[in-house]
Amino acid sequence: MSSSLDQLIVISDIKKYVLVDDQTAWSDSVDYELFSNFKTRKTSPDLWVKTNFLDIYFNIKVNWGAPNPGFFEDIFPALMKTLTANRELFIFVEDESEDLSTVKKGASFFFSQPLGCLNENEKFLAAKLDQKNISWFRDTFFGDFLILMSGCISEKNGLDFQYFISKTYTNFGLDSLKEILDKVFLVFKVSPDGNGMFIASNFIDSEELRNLLMKDSEFLRELKKIYEVWGRSDISPSTGPRPEGTR
Repeated sequence: MSSSLDQLIVISDIKKYVLVDDQTAWSDSVDYELFSNFKTRKTSPDLWVKTNFLDIYFNIKVNWGAPNPGFFEDIFPALMKTLTANRELFIFVEDESEDLSTVKKGASFFFSQPLGCLNENEKFLAAKLDQKNISWFRDTFFGDFLILMSGCISEKNGLDFQYFISKTYTNFGLDSLKEILDKVFLVFKVSPDGNGMFIASNFIDSEELRNLLMKDSEFLRELKKIYEVWGRSDISPSTGPRPEGTR
């Protein structure tokens, strides 16, 4: 069964999709928008030599061929618990349709640090999230394509919360992102379709990420359980980034 579970996990190197125009510009795809909108997309390949740009999804498809968002939603807490083991999780949420003030007031006890500053119409929320509340985060924010979810995972005490706020909330740019990447284990963006995740990291590549997941017995048990609930009888090999239109 472990070989079948391994085939379920699709991890791809997608640097060529993120850095375009001979790596002189960051892609304008919303899939690769991290935190606030970038001030400028112009960049230099020299800045990203040690950065791995990864895409992860699970090889359970809807009938038109895209990775199934329901499966990813189910496995998300287990995935994040593996990635955050002995680490700290910071989240950044943007709601394009309505303000987040209700969430802010009603759920502050879920966060281990005070909620970050929100802008005037309360479209943004930034917080440090305890591992035990990852399922609450999933239940609250998944399922709405107008909610954009980014975040970063750092070693214990490796990232100051106020620094995170200052770098992600105002005047965010690729220079800010590079600073953050030098300090954290990885940054991530849940795809707007909710069926996978973009990861950027200076400290883990695709093979190491796969090994991290495959060596976590709790994650594999949860993956097997969810796979059986979805009732799929076989898994066809799949490689490469999510199909165009689903990323």
